[in-house]
Amino acid sequence: MTQISEQLNTGLTYVIGVSGHRDIPERDVASLTLRVTEVLRQIRDRIPDVRIEVVTGLASGADSIVSRAAMDLGLAVRAVLPMSLDQYRSDFSDGGLEEFEALVASPGMVVEEISLLAHSEDLVDELRDGAYARLGDYLARRTNLPLVLWDGDRERVTGGTADTLSRFLGIAELPESFDEASEGGWQTDSASRLAAVWIPVRRSTNDQEPEATTAFLVRPSVGEGVSLTRSFPAALFDEMQERAELFNSMSSSEISNPLPLGSATPTPEVQRRLDEINAMYVEADSLALRYGGYSTKVFRWLGIIGALMGFFFLVYAKISTTQPYIAAYLVLVAAAVVLSKVGSRGDWLAHYLVNRAIAETARIRFYLTRAGIGEAWAGDRLLHLTGVENLAGFGPLIDSRKVGVPLVKARNEPSPEQLAAISEDWIDDQAGYLSAKVQTLGSKERRLDLTRSALFGLSFLSAILLYFFAKDLSHYYIVEGLKVKTALIFLMGLLPLLLALWELYQYKLASQELHWQYENQEMYFRVASERLASADTWEQRKSIFEALEEQSLFEVYLWVIHRYHREFEPTLPG
Repeated sequence: MTQISEQLNTGLTYVIGVSGHRDIPERDVASLTLRVTEVLRQIRDRIPDVRIEVVTGLASGADSIVSRAAMDLGLAVRAVLPMSLDQYRSDFSDGGLEEFEALVASPGMVVEEISLLAHSEDLVDELRDGAYARLGDYLARRTNLPLVLWDGDRERVTGGTADTLSRFLGIAELPESFDEASEGGWQTDSASRLAAVWIPVRRSTNDQEPEATTAFLVRPSVGEGVSLTRSFPAALFDEMQERAELFNSMSSSEISNPLPLGSATPTPEVQRRLDEINAMYVEADSLALRYGGYSTKVFRWLGIIGALMGFFFLVYAKISTTQPYIAAYLVLVAAAVVLSKVGSRGDWLAHYLVNRAIAETARIRFYLTRAGIGEAWAGDRLLHLTGVENLAGFGPLIDSRKVGVPLVKARNEPSPEQLAAISEDWIDDQAGYLSAKVQTLGSKERRLDLTRSALFGLSFLSAILLYFFAKDLSHYYIVEGLKVKTALIFLMGLLPLLLALWELYQYKLASQELHWQYENQEMYFRVASERLASADTWEQRKSIFEALEEQSLFEVYLWVIHRYHREFEPTLPG
């Protein structure tokens, strides 16, 4: 039986990565602890339904202060060591080592080690600098929100606080000064998700009193400038809390099944990555189904209301000018306005699309991680190339790329048993699923084509009858007061309306593009299965996995873009 982690029941984990100076004066520790505690408490209270984890290198000074404060608040803490535990102990003084050992032994503390590139007991400076650089690289790749205890010195030392902060914000070099942002101004930019919490500190070599105000550093979506604001960035967390509340409110029958872990037993580090990705998949897939249901119902009812509006208008114009028909028309107009506003306020379509993109991305990353190449994903590049990251409301997709990243960018060849399980669970399963979808959509499109042909045929027949027999038909009645000629004119007006509404519905749903996506993906998975069967080396198999990942992600993002713009673009050119 496959063991499913309890973390899957908690949804996504929000990671606060810690960086800071070791040589913080002892006299400042108490006040800094209070400030760190206040920041962490604000975040916890803003997202009470989200699992928060503090990730730290557990060094003396800043790391220890934040770790203690986090544990006192009941937050999960994970220590990622830049080298083995035994080697890392030599980096501490006697007092610092005692605190380090106490933290490592704390209940609930998870300790992971980043493997060194060289297995030397006596680490020379170059190896040690490289170890801390790899720790900083991992923190930058995995952290959702950095928390830095920093004196403001911009000198970039490999693995130092300024270097790690630059990695966090994705810039080559920190600016000499930070621009003061207007309160809440940056929060309206959906792409401004590269933010950091800065608590100014002083080092033991500096007697100058540090600023007592916590600052929030934000990199805008355009350029490399960094803005500074003193106000708590509440908007950064509101969307996450909304997702968590909805996910936690779902019944067990509404929660999607997790992806299979397979029969092979992964290492504890890989198991944690798989659990993180699986939690992301379960949450996103569940939310996609919920929001997709909301969006589809609204759009379907708007179509029905549109058809009824046309029906009652034609009845009023051609058959009977009594007030009930025009009253029914006005009621339907009001209903359409209310329904449109409800759908727009909920932003259900955007929520559906972003969660569908996250779920499909998670599925691919999950199997790549099982294959030992979880870091080799093309998501970042495709996000930039397709522009999907710039769509309004797609911030969670940007955040999701932080989930499940490996400690180091190493690729391990899976066993033949693992390869067989991945091929069966992912490639063969997806190929079968996509094949069924292609057949279902094909049958649906054929039925719709018949419906379209029938509507065209009825319209044409009505026109022929009116052209040749208009005078004769005006003398015949279907019922008292309703001439056959009037009924045909009514039908000629109603049928094109229904046809137009149906075509608009298919256009807005991007049904044809979805069919193409399924057909293309089915081909990619079928070809990958055939190529894997004849591949002789791990390098060949790895290239097959990577190509399949890139092709699948591209198809998913492309359809999401089509569907998004079909909903929010103007109906008419210009």
